[in-house]
Amino acid sequence: MSLEPVPESAEHPVAEPPVGERMGIGEQLARRAYSAAWSLCWPVLAARRRYMRDPAMRRERAGRLSPPASYLAGRPRLWVHGASVGEINALPPILAEIETALPRVGVVLSAFTDTGLDAARRWFGHERTFALPADLGGPLRQAFGTLEPDALILAETELWPGLLGEARAQRVPVVVVNGRLSSASVPRYRALAPLFGPVLRSLAGVAAQSGADAERFAAIGVPAEAITVAGSSKFDAQPWGDPPPPPAPLAGRPVVVAGSTRPGDEALVLAALDRLGAEPRASHPFLIIAPRHLHRIPEVERLVAHHRRRGVRRSGIAAPLATAAATATAEGFDVLVMDTLGELPQAYELGWVAVVGGGFTGRAGHSLLEPAVRGRAVVFGGGHRSLAGEDELLLAVGGGVRLARDAGSDAPRALAAALGRFLADPVVAARAGEYARAAMAAARGASRRAVAFTVERLGLDL
Repeated sequence: MSLEPVPESAEHPVAEPPVGERMGIGEQLARRAYSAAWSLCWPVLAARRRYMRDPAMRRERAGRLSPPASYLAGRPRLWVHGASVGEINALPPILAEIETALPRVGVVLSAFTDTGLDAARRWFGHERTFALPADLGGPLRQAFGTLEPDALILAETELWPGLLGEARAQRVPVVVVNGRLSSASVPRYRALAPLFGPVLRSLAGVAAQSGADAERFAAIGVPAEAITVAGSSKFDAQPWGDPPPPPAPLAGRPVVVAGSTRPGDEALVLAALDRLGAEPRASHPFLIIAPRHLHRIPEVERLVAHHRRRGVRRSGIAAPLATAAATATAEGFDVLVMDTLGELPQAYELGWVAVVGGGFTGRAGHSLLEPAVRGRAVVFGGGHRSLAGEDELLLAVGGGVRLARDAGSDAPRALAAALGRFLADPVVAARAGEYARAAMAAARGASRRAVAFTVERLGLDL
């Protein structure tokens, strides 16, 4: 496989600042060191499928792009970029608002990872999407020369020094939407001030997700007057149709849905249900498990058997999910193991309470929005990292429960107590779900606010 590009810093000099601006010695050295490091690391990145899996991706990484005629004829032209699936999936409502505000706009969308590119293509088609070019002068200069964008819009924290530097050199204004910055990253940006400082000071705007994010962007050098708090478009990106009906029992049993589970999560949930089994009021819950990665299905099935529960795979019952779950309970199964893709949202609608995996055994965690917008109470781990502040919203209204991070050996008992609260009474479960959905609905509108801010900061004609 040809590893294109195979960049060398001598062939791809760093972007120069606009005419009339002088690059300080510290910035020059930092940018040359960054360019050299990228050149050394590129062969390793290029050999990985997620960065360069086919000839088209190799051309795009080299900056050789083919934008559609609709983009080239658009006014203004916007280049929008997101890193991976999470960032890309939050962009459709923002793009919809942009196209409403600017009916003649031309838009192209880039992603960094292969999964992000796949998500972008699902939403926006192949013609308007491409892999982000390597963060070096040559590929970026060629990409900017082909696209000639009027502005660059970045999602969340995609602050690539080369990309920002080339935009600055080409006098292309940059706005960050869904801006998010962790407290742990602030010292790193400050330590790399010679590299990041000039480009961060040149940002046209940052539409931050929260006040804390806004403060962090200011702390790393973004001018305060260029920052606003708009919220997260992740709330807008959820399906906001009519809420599903209140949770109902299956064959007299309440339903627990454990979604996006990772190693350790299933054992914890099963141990918690073992404790609830001695509680007559819990009515021996029926469990739906949806592992984050399907290759773990056999491992999950062994855990189910170890806890003396009868499990059946979702693919083993040829019927719509609701019918399949009802059939499984009627036939005496205790657990439905989801070995299919795309059905987790429907599974959440069957539950009385959702247990969202990833935050119980580590510092991670998956979307709390999916069950919450479907009107279901949510239980999650103390290590959950919220991407849009949804965890605090749920806790504030009583729509969710967070287990303590230091629960340790008491975690099954703590989880059993949290689940028992909702499983003992369908009215309590339904009310908590209503509160959860209402809290998520109240956070909508970030897309409209971010786009209005972007149009203002860029001085675009409506």
